[in-house]
Amino acid sequence: MTADHTAGVDLLDAALRHRARLSNVVFVAVTGSCGKTTTKNLIASVLAGRRRGSKSSGSNNCGIDVVKDVLAVHRDDDFFVQELGAWGQGTLDAGINLIRPHIAVVTNLRNDHYSAFHGPRGAQAEKAKLVVSLPSAGTAVLNWDDQYVRELAGRTSARILSVGRNSQAQLRALDVTSNWPARLSFQAVHGRERVHVRTRLLGEHLLGSALSALAVGLDFGLSLEEAAAALQAAEPTPRRMMPTAHPDGVTFIRDDFKATADSVPEVLAFMRQATAPRKVAVFGRISDFPGRSRRVYTEVAEQATAVLDTVVFVGDRAIDLWGKQHDTAETAQLQLRHRLGFTEIDRVHRARPPGDMFVFESVWRASRFLSSFLQVGDLVLLKGSGPADHLERIMLSRDEPVSCWLSRCGRVHCCDVCELLTTPLQQH
Repeated sequence: MTADHTAGVDLLDAALRHRARLSNVVFVAVTGSCGKTTTKNLIASVLAGRRRGSKSSGSNNCGIDVVKDVLAVHRDDDFFVQELGAWGQGTLDAGINLIRPHIAVVTNLRNDHYSAFHGPRGAQAEKAKLVVSLPSAGTAVLNWDDQYVRELAGRTSARILSVGRNSQAQLRALDVTSNWPARLSFQAVHGRERVHVRTRLLGEHLLGSALSALAVGLDFGLSLEEAAAALQAAEPTPRRMMPTAHPDGVTFIRDDFKATADSVPEVLAFMRQATAPRKVAVFGRISDFPGRSRRVYTEVAEQATAVLDTVVFVGDRAIDLWGKQHDTAETAQLQLRHRLGFTEIDRVHRARPPGDMFVFESVWRASRFLSSFLQVGDLVLLKGSGPADHLERIMLSRDEPVSCWLSRCGRVHCCDVCELLTTPLQQH
């Protein structure tokens, strides 16, 4: 047994003892395939205006990170919000045993961690454990727009508080809009209460997170109006549909934490509805899908070029599929569309001319191209798989010289906080 393992066991024992002393703290646990961190942050923002408490740090949702977060909870707090992640069968057990939540929030059940769960049903089998663990006096906040989450209502004797656009949801959203530069807004209806909610969030796909936060506020005794007022001040979660406006007039939408195939249509819907002189998207590695990657990447290319002016792919898989494409000439673009399988019939039946598409072998190459290509007013989506891509360097290089352009640096944190970003390569 290693010293690190022994220290971890000791910390877990200490956390379990500490949790036993926190009987007056209401523990809220958030799980689901995606949206956990945003939902957790919004819940904490809603509660913080009226209650004292805290939340788990960053995107910490498993292992020793959860242990350390629990140890930091104060006995006189009113609440603590912890997100819980799962990457295979049995991986949620330790977190549930430690947190023992009073309130469970399930965001959605999709194809994330596909290699482990093999789809939403597998994810449901594991994440249902959180709902099952609730005491009868507890509350399950469930996304009623997701059929797999909806089915969890029959797995617990706890109170069900359903949220969504679904007409049967107890907390419903009506008149939902998110048309950039405007932010996500909607009418929230709960019983006889009806409130217009204006958030700082981007994209209708974050509606479930916003509604879940309001629902937890209601469970704590806040009025819908009080909960909505607190929600309106909450900022987007870093690297999850987070806007960054640059002095040069280019605005980036960072959604570079992960790029599951299920999430791509949602961000493209946001970009389609946005108002900007030119709309651009940069895609890195796309993950978590059944079947062959060629089909998935080609579908993303077709969907993206249908609604955007320019689409950029970066990385080995795109190069393997289509080869390098750096040329802006119309003949080169036509050849690429032919390789993608786009026909003249497809072009004629499109609502708009297809956007141009470029394929680069590295983030450095893409950044060099975009440094001169982008212009004032452009809206640029960065959609990547975190440490697999580090697409954020495209944006950061517009602020200061970037020295590290490694394709595989092995670091899991973002470049924003990495000391290697501006360190000459020979010093790495």
